[in-house]
Amino acid sequence: MAISLTEYEGKPAMVGTAFDITDRKGAEAALERSEELYRAVAEGMRDGVSINVNDQRVYVNQAFLDIHGLKDASQAIGKPIDTFYAPEEKRKIATFADLRRVTGFRPRVERRIIRQSGEARTIESVVTPITYLGESARLVVIRDITQRKQADAELETTRANLIQAEKMSAIGQLVAGVAHELNNPLAGVLGFTQLLLRTELPEEVRSDVSAIAKNANRAANIVKQLLSFARNQDAVLAPVELNLILEATVAAKRDDLRTAKIETELDLGADVSLVMADVSQIQSVFLNLIENAQYAMTEANGSGTLSIKVSLRGERVRVSVTDNGTGIKAENLSSIFNPFFTTKGIGMGTGLGLSVCHGIVMGSGGEMWVESEEGKGATFYVELPVIPGSTDADAPVATARPGGNGALVYIVDDESVIREVATRALSRAGYEVESTDSAPAAIIALQNANPDVVLLDMKMPEMSGQELWQVLEASRPDLLAKVIWVTGAAVDPIIEAFIESTGRPVLDKPFNLEDLERVVAEVFDANRAG
Repeated sequence: MAISLTEYEGKPAMVGTAFDITDRKGAEAALERSEELYRAVAEGMRDGVSINVNDQRVYVNQAFLDIHGLKDASQAIGKPIDTFYAPEEKRKIATFADLRRVTGFRPRVERRIIRQSGEARTIESVVTPITYLGESARLVVIRDITQRKQADAELETTRANLIQAEKMSAIGQLVAGVAHELNNPLAGVLGFTQLLLRTELPEEVRSDVSAIAKNANRAANIVKQLLSFARNQDAVLAPVELNLILEATVAAKRDDLRTAKIETELDLGADVSLVMADVSQIQSVFLNLIENAQYAMTEANGSGTLSIKVSLRGERVRVSVTDNGTGIKAENLSSIFNPFFTTKGIGMGTGLGLSVCHGIVMGSGGEMWVESEEGKGATFYVELPVIPGSTDADAPVATARPGGNGALVYIVDDESVIREVATRALSRAGYEVESTDSAPAAIIALQNANPDVVLLDMKMPEMSGQELWQVLEASRPDLLAKVIWVTGAAVDPIIEAFIESTGRPVLDKPFNLEDLERVVAEVFDANRAG
């Protein structure tokens, strides 16, 4: 109502005007209720909410304070909108502002913030233009996604690991299959060259045959590396005197090193205790290190000095292999033991040698590492735990391999080259040898035969060695103790578990004739003594 003074018929008077403000009061009440409702909603939200006017915050809810680690709103209101952003985020704000202004597109963005405590968190924010108290403003809704990001990263890591595991499993199966197919012809090449080298040959011919044997052995070592990588097999640990292993390894490489103009310094130390290791595997470690050193020095200088030193370090034995070759680039040091990583040229290395070596040493309870500087050579270290109270007398002693004295060896193998090589080698060693190319034929032959040793191939067409073993269990159990498994070392956990369950010795193809003769003699002697 409005009242004003006037005159009416010459007399003072008041004029009153009444206004109906019911609607306005209702609107004001509704607005107040609306503001209370929106404030209650905003304060009850888990997401942080802020209203920004002229690039300054004029309102924040409790969740916003909690996300930023603030105690009260005064720490945020009136502050520039980039106050809590990590430094690198502040540089992005202008870019997104330009994007919004030009395109009108308002993407959901991730930001890193620094809480009051100094802790970094990751938020997700959405900006919406609004009008606030008659002014243009921006409503910003944020959500702390730090845990979600961590979970996503862990999930991605797990996924990547699973994919990598599947890849490695597939690679393992592939290389195992290829290696198995290579082992049979390699066994023939190695076997026949060894047979030739046991005969009188002209020096020139002997040199050629030795070259064939050398390269066949190289191929066989590559196959063994592939299989070791694919199988990830456990070592068969036994007391080993490292000095003997190193002496034998250096002796085997002496001619190669001399030809490559590389001098060898071997310091074996004194009173070095025994370690637990797989003899063949630990020898392959040092052989690989020596060959790598030879390659590095030949590449760098065409000559060099190889230094091998053994020393006791408390309860561990340390072997260092040092060269003055090309050295290793700093960026490669962290990858040097990774599978398939190699610094050698194309066709010069598989990238498996050091990876396999590292696995062998770790599997023996030891450690392996490298120190190097590009252009200044490299030193590889191998440390293995000693056997408490052990002495050199505890080391295994090689046993003599007597001749066969007419003992009968029966060979079951579908590969003719294996049968031929084994037959000729064992015949020359004094054994009688009979053979067949299939398990069914062996079942018939062994009904009445009484061999002293049975060489049994695991993988054959028609019937496997495992199936033949099961037939012998029922019909000729007396022959089981005379079996020697011959395998191409294919990666099959079921087959490996079965062979292990039989407790019988194994010859992996390609085998040396000396190993063949030794294992046959051991089985023959054991049964004769029994």
